[in-house]
Amino acid sequence: MSAVSSSARGSGEQRLFDAFIEVFTRDRVLKIQYDTPYVKGLPITLSVREADADVAGSYQERLVRPTYADAYTAEFEALAQAIVEGKELKSGPQDAIQDVDIWEMMLAHLN
Repeated sequence: MSAVSSSARGSGEQRLFDAFIEVFTRDRVLKIQYDTPYVKGLPITLSVREADADVAGSYQERLVRPTYADAYTAEFEALAQAIVEGKELKSGPQDAIQDVDIWEMMLAHLN
């Protein structure tokens, strides 16, 4: 497994922003595209590129967008439901520990 993280922004008259994390595994490539967090309403998308297991020599790519809401709005609504309705938070302390573990694995692989 290898991972790439990239961000870019336009220069001159072109106001562009491009940021993504791309993970390469043995049989697929996952690309998480997250546009600027400073423009409300831009959803995060997941691109999955892989060979089709059912058809030899074939290739497929699919774009996954579970919601049209931006990440900030989705997280804020989940927090509000947890506070008002007593719902369980989607991400807890154990998730934060796993995030750190994943980053440590990626950084170790890059060294």
